[in-house]
Amino acid sequence: MNNIMMLIFIWLWLLIILALAVFLLVTAFYNIFLGAPFLSSNRETLDTLLNKIDLSGKKKLYELGSGNGKVISRIAQKYPQLECVGVEFNWAVYFLALGRNLFSKRKVKYLCQNMFKVDLRDADVVFTYLFPKPMERLEPKFAAELKPGAMVISSTFPLKNKQPAQVYRNKSCLATIYVYQY
Repeated sequence: MNNIMMLIFIWLWLLIILALAVFLLVTAFYNIFLGAPFLSSNRETLDTLLNKIDLSGKKKLYELGSGNGKVISRIAQKYPQLECVGVEFNWAVYFLALGRNLFSKRKVKYLCQNMFKVDLRDADVVFTYLFPKPMERLEPKFAAELKPGAMVISSTFPLKNKQPAQVYRNKSCLATIYVYQY
């Protein structure tokens, strides 16, 4: 019996190691070849987002590049009236977000899709934490698809050709929040 238990234990560890290796390889692929690294927003950014920006009265929020779902799940907890949709292209990280959602009181809908192909016409709010190149590519999409009054909240990297309505600067330069009105 001890040999069987030891064998099961070894197989479980091998599966865990294999799953971790696959996760790291997939994430490295998205980072190196697609220029989409998995970066998580810091606590200061999240605090600013939750405490200084009022999303009351908004109906639908998209987070483009939602990663592991940390930001959007916290927004969903604070604003239960808000329909929250996380969009993540990296399927390994997408599954982390789904796992986080299993234990969340407020469910978030996650899409494993290319953010440039997601229709944003029904968005009241779009949150992003993306590098300058994707932000530059999203700017015409925002202008074409977002309805009047929609809000774009960008962490760290501003839009190139639009003036923000508000800027929240924090101690860390990686925690600056840009708020745009369309």
